[in-house]
Amino acid sequence: MAQIAQAEAQLADAKWQLEQTVQYAPADGTVVALALRPGVMTVPLPAFPAMTFIEDEQWVVAFFGQNEVRNIEPGNEAEIALKTYPGRIIKCKVDAIIWATAQGQLPISGMLPNTGFGSAPDMRLAVKLDPDGKDAELFLAPGARGNGAVYTEHHKAIHILRKVFMRVGAKLDWLVLKLH
Repeated sequence: MAQIAQAEAQLADAKWQLEQTVQYAPADGTVVALALRPGVMTVPLPAFPAMTFIEDEQWVVAFFGQNEVRNIEPGNEAEIALKTYPGRIIKCKVDAIIWATAQGQLPISGMLPNTGFGSAPDMRLAVKLDPDGKDAELFLAPGARGNGAVYTEHHKAIHILRKVFMRVGAKLDWLVLKLH
């Protein structure tokens, strides 16, 4: 009788451990950089990811100086030019401003915060942009870089100048100058 109970407990434990090997995606998307194979332990500590998951939903995070963000509001028109699409201006709308930064957190310790001796680095805040119109379905490579502008209700007279700069810069992205 005791052997049957022990075998049932071992079976229940094995079923539970098998259930723990299944990973469910948090959204629709694709796993990239997957190097797992059958029989390999995923990670010894949950602090180290075993793969990267990229959601199908696309949006852009643009970084602006703190003094630039004060006039930006959700719904503002924005444009980006990514080096992966030379010459193309991608229309966007401001979704949100991400007011929190990692610099706003202090590590938990018994130490006093160290502000250092040098000047403070150029702090930036993130603005979440959603591609708009015909650009909403455009593939945006995660990690792609480029330039961007948000057109607010302030200083409308210079918006046309900024749009010209954006377009000239996007055309210059066609140039790939290498000296080797």
